[in-house]
Amino acid sequence: MAPTCSLGDLRHTRKDKVADLVSDLIYPREELCMHIAINMYGATMGRIDILTKDYGSSTPNSTIASFNMVTSNNPVWTEKDVQIPDQGFYYVIIRAVVGSGFASGIAIDDIIFNTGKC
Repeated sequence: MAPTCSLGDLRHTRKDKVADLVSDLIYPREELCMHIAINMYGATMGRIDILTKDYGSSTPNSTIASFNMVTSNNPVWTEKDVQIPDQGFYYVIIRAVVGSGFASGIAIDDIIFNTGKC
């Protein structure tokens, strides 16, 4: 399975703002393991949250995972696995939350979904 994604508007983000990367509708009928590579660099870093949203719902469910890795001197890629429980029809949301200032950057790469446990 290779869900496609659409990207939220990242151009004019301000403090406490978010940008969401939302998958297409997922209906695996079993739990998934999402692999993601994250690079968070800067002194005023925000965070990355992983959420799900049920099909037909207007609001996301609770956060499954949250990452806040501050590296102010050396940008480092970190690989993470996130277990996503079976919950019927849903979307996966990767949410970037802006930090307290402009001195930061977040990048994600290598998003892979596999069925089963991580």
